[in-house]
Amino acid sequence: MFKYVSEIISQFSRSQKILALLILCFSIILVTILPSFISTITLDRSELENKISERDLKIRQLSYNFNSLDSTVRVNQKKCTDDAFKREIEFKKMLQEIQDDLILSNLRSQKIRNAYIIKDTSSFIINETFIPTMDLSPLIKKVGKMKNQIKDK
Repeated sequence: MFKYVSEIISQFSRSQKILALLILCFSIILVTILPSFISTITLDRSELENKISERDLKIRQLSYNFNSLDSTVRVNQKKCTDDAFKREIEFKKMLQEIQDDLILSNLRSQKIRNAYIIKDTSSFIINETFIPTMDLSPLIKKVGKMKNQIKDK
């Protein structure tokens, strides 16, 4: 084989021989250096598998953290909603008690007002004490309106 190569090279001119020699040297350098250079740049299969397994583990950990945080948020939201619902019920009870007290006070004041009407105008001395009363109907209506607004929401 080398015998034929030497016959082919003998037919070249001097400048062509130098060019062929340069191409040959460059090819030898590429063939010897390029594989080691490529292997330093690229990762082998075991390194890639290690990186993939590390990332899979990280994904699982993040998924677990996400699930635990999500459940914590849901529990806290439920607790907050329950607390708000309890406060609303307590507020409704307080409004109902206020409304009931106002209704009772209004009924008592009307009874007291009716009891102190003077029937005999000839006597100027009144031995009974007078209790000033006020009409609580507007307050009762406002409390009822508040209760209805809360109930509607």
